Amino acid sequence: LDRARLEADAARDLELLRQVLATLRSFPATADPKLRRLIALLDDELRGRKVVVFTEFRDTARHLWRALHRRGQVGLVDGAGARPGAGPAGRREVVERFAPRANLARPPRPHERVDLLIATDVLAEGLNLQDAECVISYDLPWNPVRLIQRVGRIDRLGSEYDVVRSHHFLPDDGLERLLGVVGALRRKLAAIGVAVGLEAPVLDTREDGGE
Repeated sequence: LDRARLEADAARDLELLRQVLATLRSFPATADPKLRRLIALLDDELRGRKVVVFTEFRDTARHLWRALHRRGQVGLVDGAGARPGAGPAGRREVVERFAPRANLARPPRPHERVDLLIATDVLAEGLNLQDAECVISYDLPWNPVRLIQRVGRIDRLGSEYDVVRSHHFLPDDGLERLLGVVGALRRKLAAIGVAVGLEAPVLDTREDGGE
């Protein structure tokens, strides 16, 4: 083991990572094309609708909340806490402000409503969010069951909507060639469909080329 070389390599890698972090911090949130696409979707096709946005990562969830919470009626839930607005609150409070009907809760006052809920997968299992009409996967999990669970939070008994919609943000072509996440998910979902069946396609991008 060449200890000196290992230490030098680690120090060089650490410095490169610091430079990357400094570069990322220099970009305003509005420079993020993925975030701009999300905002365009919320302002156009999903305007006036109740929406839940899922991401695997706490940092991503908080990045989205910081960029969007000034729009009003935006809540956040991750593994470390919850916010129904600018201030902290309990997870249950945020969920009930977002989906009072599904959770048999008192309807919130207009200024307390949450119509856009940003969450990590801490909310992807076992909760009723079917007041929402749309779920967005801002990133794709490697585990297909997690993707099914995200959609299942709103596509469930008690929904008032005849049709609920899901949108998936896919890796760009270059990243997909490196990662293969979409291909892997499709294969795993196909296997689940053969084994136990799926009520509807979970990852279908034929209509719009992959949003």
